[in-house]
Amino acid sequence: MRPNPLKPEEIGVISPYNKQVQKIRWLLQHEKALNLSAVKVGSTELFQGQERTAIIISTVRSKEEYIGFDLKHNLGFLQNPKRFNVASTRAQAMLIVVGNPGVLAVDPCWGGLLQRCIRLKAYVGVSYTPTTEMDVDTLAADLDALLLDNEEEESTAEGATGERMLQEGMEMPTFD
Repeated sequence: MRPNPLKPEEIGVISPYNKQVQKIRWLLQHEKALNLSAVKVGSTELFQGQERTAIIISTVRSKEEYIGFDLKHNLGFLQNPKRFNVASTRAQAMLIVVGNPGVLAVDPCWGGLLQRCIRLKAYVGVSYTPTTEMDVDTLAADLDALLLDNEEEESTAEGATGERMLQEGMEMPTFD
């Protein structure tokens, strides 16, 4: 209905987890009415060196209970500036981030992007009050303490959790 609508091949969807990439691809390929099979869906690594007019980033793991596990095992987008940089710079005209602002704000990069979007009135979603730089540092320190306190408990459950993540397709490559 707009004068310059986006074509499906101009849209990219980035997710850090293989299983979600597969599911989104399947859903788009089977959505006949909108003909979205040309939308490119993949991991951050797939989009490295590529751009699209519009990029949608799904940060998926939005529950606070998973933050410690993800940080410890270098999963997802949190605490990985390289992934953040690649994912957030693939859009030529429009970037849409789908995620939990309370969880994303824990990371300095995502928190900075979130605060910038709020300042520029580009934030849409649940009511969210941005944290200050000190609050982000405090949250990160609290997470470190939580990891240390739960280290023994996690080591016994780690095998089962890692196996569950593999079964759910949430594995992803790590960066050095």
